[in-house]
Amino acid sequence: MFERFVFVKLKEEWANETGRAELIEQTRRVLPAVPGVLSVRAGVAADAHAAKGWDLCLVLRFDSLDDIESYRVHPEHQAYLEEVLGPKVEAKRVWNFETQELSDAP
Repeated sequence: MFERFVFVKLKEEWANETGRAELIEQTRRVLPAVPGVLSVRAGVAADAHAAKGWDLCLVLRFDSLDDIESYRVHPEHQAYLEEVLGPKVEAKRVWNFETQELSDAP
């Protein structure tokens, strides 16, 4: 399993509860439909330390690195970057990790 972690620092006018909620909803409508994406999770900073650096974290799950590359260049993802995320973002960092389940606990 591969996970793509995207950390987003929003521009000041979007870095509020309403702006974050709107971006999460737009993300929910677009990214899960891109071929190769198995799941998408979104979260907001849970403590003051995290909030100093980042407003949102997106975690996308894929079967392979090839699926990530196909997703990365897919027209729906590119449109999302240009029209939805790009205008709202001050900074963004992205990392891919190969992950494994360590527990069956819920």
